[in-house]
Amino acid sequence: MSASIFDNQTSQGNVLRFGTWFAHRDSGELHGLEKVQRLEPKVMALLWLLATHSNRVFSRDELMQLIWPGLVVGEDTLARAVFKLRKALNDDAKAPRYVDTLPKLGYRFICPINQSTSSIHLIAPLTDPTSAPPMPIANVHPQADVRLRRSRFAAGFTAIGLIAMLTWYLSPTLIRSPAEVGRVAANVGLMTQRGNDYYAQYSQHDNQAAIELYERVIAMQPQHAPAYAGLANALIQTVIRWHDDPARDNKQAYSRLRDALQRGLTKTPWAQASIERAMLMANRAVELAPRSAGSYKALGFVLSAKHDFHGALVAYERSLALDPDAWGAMINIADLLDATGHNRDALQYLEAAFAAMTRSYQAQYAQIQPWYAEIAGLIGERHQILKQLDQAELWYRRTLQIAPFEPKASAKLATLLRLSGREAEAQDVCARSLRAAASASKAPCSV
Repeated sequence: MSASIFDNQTSQGNVLRFGTWFAHRDSGELHGLEKVQRLEPKVMALLWLLATHSNRVFSRDELMQLIWPGLVVGEDTLARAVFKLRKALNDDAKAPRYVDTLPKLGYRFICPINQSTSSIHLIAPLTDPTSAPPMPIANVHPQADVRLRRSRFAAGFTAIGLIAMLTWYLSPTLIRSPAEVGRVAANVGLMTQRGNDYYAQYSQHDNQAAIELYERVIAMQPQHAPAYAGLANALIQTVIRWHDDPARDNKQAYSRLRDALQRGLTKTPWAQASIERAMLMANRAVELAPRSAGSYKALGFVLSAKHDFHGALVAYERSLALDPDAWGAMINIADLLDATGHNRDALQYLEAAFAAMTRSYQAQYAQIQPWYAEIAGLIGERHQILKQLDQAELWYRRTLQIAPFEPKASAKLATLLRLSGREAEAQDVCARSLRAAASASKAPCSV
């Protein structure tokens, strides 16, 4: 019996992916988004056995025979191994995401396994941002240059004007004074910041303004990595939110990567050309600033649009290693996890992103403000889906502290209050929402 089970495991390859983890059987390493751990051999054997037989219940006696064949061990040995495995996975025995305990029956692994990762080459996380080598530049499609030229002309670029500007900037016959160099650097920094602020508004008009500003910065200073990163982000944002429909000039709420992928928005010829151009920009940003969290965040965003989810997670991981408060990377990781069906893990990253946004609010107000209430409300919705109603109520109230009359949060909070028998409170929430509404004809609450 034991031989057949372990023989079956061999056919599965040497790497397993589940949730946000990669288990490497040969090295005994467990790769996560924030760290790499080396598991004890028996703990890795336990993980491998349970994970490769997902949802199968193994009794304690069976596990001890399979993991410690021919040895007499006590139940506490198995209990310690399960404890160490859960600790490594950040799993909670009371609310398990990976290892589930069935009283008097045994254990089972409850997280789906991605079987397509057996040949993935894992990249270790960036534990020391000041000394680790930069992430390799991602590959670009061989026809990207052709599509890039076409997309530039379609967007209204004037190649002659761009060449003239670059010639002026780089010409060896021009001797610039320190004051002039300083003015250019100041203008570039200010224009990039304005581009970032426009990008954060998440309307098609503002996003196009951001693209224009980033392109101007690159023309003025071709070595300015933040402009390349910003341009990569804005190009992917266009694909995901508005694709090639000029009529969709609206400020959308939180737009999910999963929706764009399911609708095939990244597969059209126009989208593919935009994504390849964005890849060129992100690669350039990483090349110019390999210690920049923003460079890796942009690279992760592009890779996710290319359906390279593993590469995107690695890039986002690098971004967080360089800047633990990189809330944009956290939101994008949550979006990516949501797109791959790991909703509970996505919730943790959304909550971490909200905490980072709170810490960074004053310094990054223009970029955070459009997201702040939206993310809080989304966290409330996720808790409600998981039947964690107390937490959902807390987050809806938090949303209304940020945006006192936010209609969606008002409606959902009122619904929760009614479900718990607090009709008077629900009436009060709806009444305040109605009083603030410009028109009550489509009000989300009903008193």
